[in-house]
Amino acid sequence: MSYACGIYNIVCSLNERTIYMKIIDSQNYFCYEGNFDVKEFKLSLALDSIYTLLCKCFANETDYHVKMSVNTGIMKLCFDALVGGFMKVETEILIREKLMSNDGQLTMNFNKLEQGIRDANVKLEKITEKVLYQFKNTKLTIDAVVTQFALCASMGGLNNYSYQLFLDTIINNVYGISTIDYEIRFSDDFMRLLTQFKTENVTNLDQFVKFILINQFHSQVWSIETRINTYLSYKNRGEIPLSSYMYAVCDIENAIRHNYSIVINWKPDDGLDELDQFYLRQLSNL
Repeated sequence: MSYACGIYNIVCSLNERTIYMKIIDSQNYFCYEGNFDVKEFKLSLALDSIYTLLCKCFANETDYHVKMSVNTGIMKLCFDALVGGFMKVETEILIREKLMSNDGQLTMNFNKLEQGIRDANVKLEKITEKVLYQFKNTKLTIDAVVTQFALCASMGGLNNYSYQLFLDTIINNVYGISTIDYEIRFSDDFMRLLTQFKTENVTNLDQFVKFILINQFHSQVWSIETRINTYLSYKNRGEIPLSSYMYAVCDIENAIRHNYSIVINWKPDDGLDELDQFYLRQLSNL
């Protein structure tokens, strides 16, 4: 794939084990060229996913950027991306100056690129199948959900329909109220993911957030004080379905009876974490 970025003409192609890059300074007639394996990017992504990310940066797509600087015959490329609008990814590489030559190698790389484009849809379908299987049949962490959405986003496989399909699959996970492992709390990436769903007007976002919260109610991560404060905050906001569910499964009546001082000192919105606040904001907009 070829790109133009200011005075630079860029060729980037995916080989079996490396990513090939050739950058030509059209003003000063310098050429920077090299092959890079997956380890050199220091990212927990497959080589083809890294290649897709680089191409989006070179194309200067929304939330994908690259900065280039040159010092004594070495070009430094700093890639900065917000994958899917929620997951921050940064990496950098160094490319040494080379003489302009080897057009045959460049042609071969273009041929490989064309083959890669033909295979792209097949790869995306396989990744989607694997993600759907995991969302349906395995226990999940919040970070695992974010990572799988980011993987699909890096392959260009997310739209309103796929968002709804993935969320519906999680809601119907075979483990039900024990689907989510709460050893890891809600990350900034997860909250940005929810905001992305809202921006895309995903119709089953409300049901998804309720499912996540219900899983939280059944976990052991809450203190008695947090349970009471969250319940009272939900009731204060007029949220009936989840507050009623919480009352039934969290032993709220007994907890309040033996911890009346928490009730005395309670203030509106005590005990609400980022996900509670997100859900109640959604409720207020209905």
